Amino acid sequence: KDYTHLVLAADDLIFTQKDIDLLKKDIMYSNYPVISGCCTIDGSWDRPVNIIIDYLPTLYRDTRCFPFIEYDELKDNITKVMFSGFPLMFIRRDVVEKIGFDSDSQVDGSDPDIWGNIDLVFCHRCKENKIPIHVDKRAYMLHLRGNHGLINNDPAKRYIEAKINNLHHILSGSKGS
Repeated sequence: KDYTHLVLAADDLIFTQKDIDLLKKDIMYSNYPVISGCCTIDGSWDRPVNIIIDYLPTLYRDTRCFPFIEYDELKDNITKVMFSGFPLMFIRRDVVEKIGFDSDSQVDGSDPDIWGNIDLVFCHRCKENKIPIHVDKRAYMLHLRGNHGLINNDPAKRYIEAKINNLHHILSGSKGS
């Protein structure tokens, strides 16, 4: 039990040491209970990011929608949000111990052995417990997979394309810098 934060990252998320260091610095200065970066939702820099600022989707699958926003809608470097889907998310230990993790099966009666929407349930638990979630847009990452599997069947090629695109964005002074 010797830890201060739990860090969650998708297995198909491209991030750098710079992203980790930035979020650690945010914690050192402001001790956010929950802070994450943001990422694309399906493998392209031209797609929305996986956060929602002022709306929390329902836990019920039949009526659920995710109105993701565009990166440029994030006005400040650090923004309080209602939903962030685990893109390199740092969760303080006291939050982990208070909230824990569940899937949406306890709400919709689906198979409890099939874990789904853990990020959404976590965000609901944060709201219920008045625990704010923040996103630092400077930690901007590429999520390789969408809802229908890998965007391109060659992960190495996608990784190289992502690095080239990220370098372009950094050199041009746009997203992720």
